Amino acid sequence: MKFFKVPILNGILDIDYKDMIEGISVGDNTAYVALHDDARVRESWGEVTEEEFRQYLPKNNDSGQEIITQDMINSELLLNQAELIEKINNIDETLAVVLLELVEVKINVI
Repeated sequence: MKFFKVPILNGILDIDYKDMIEGISVGDNTAYVALHDDARVRESWGEVTEEEFRQYLPKNNDSGQEIITQDMINSELLLNQAELIEKINNIDETLAVVLLELVEVKINVI
């Protein structure tokens, strides 16, 4: 396991989420993460020691810091996938209505 200080860009960690084991945000722009050893390191990351990483983990649940776990990431990804499917379905429905209107117009012209 490796430990890094990584940027948060537009609310998203600058990592491949499949590599993350554990993480905690320490503000709007920074997070500390534990990643699998085979994670591909990015230039924007700073390697930290395990001790430095652990100092940001709350001693109890009243810290106010957001703990990010793989289960939370998986849930977020599933939610995003569901939202995308809903948007695609809405586009399909809109396209179907437009096509029906075009067919009606063409029939009326003939």
